[in-house]
Amino acid sequence: MSRTAHVVAQSNGAACLHCGRAVTFGMPIAIDDFVAMSNAFVKTHAKCKKPAGDQCAFCLGHGHTYLGCETVDTLGRWRESRDTGLSSEAIYRYFGGLGGDPRHPIDPADFGRCYRLTKRFPETLRALQALAAASKVWAALHKHWDELCRLYEEEFPTGRAPRLYARMEELGTHG
Repeated sequence: MSRTAHVVAQSNGAACLHCGRAVTFGMPIAIDDFVAMSNAFVKTHAKCKKPAGDQCAFCLGHGHTYLGCETVDTLGRWRESRDTGLSSEAIYRYFGGLGGDPRHPIDPADFGRCYRLTKRFPETLRALQALAAASKVWAALHKHWDELCRLYEEEFPTGRAPRLYARMEELGTHG
């Protein structure tokens, strides 16, 4: 692993997974400017030391997990967090009665964002039924949600989730 692997690109900027700081680039942005700004951010954070304790997937802070995150204490704040994706956004929209594209998770990372959303805000689980009515894949995921969560919990500590990925494929997430 490189000495700057803790500095990562985001959809509109970069973040340091050690100190939790992030930079947002105005979009659209010229590629040359994006590269220059990204390199400057990497250089600034190359020597950041990882603090002790768990790291929150929502706010990237240390010393707590997403379940106890005081920064992301409402669904609105979750939506502004760094732990969203198309499928977790679908859960959010359907929970709010907004409907829209019922995007489903296509891999364990996607599923993880859905898992963390529903664990932190259990009331959002109600959206799975509406998503199941809108999509055959969501219907299968909803039917096997507890099993998928168990696989995620078992495999997450290893950093790999081949059994979860295989089960998701069996349920049609790639068809």
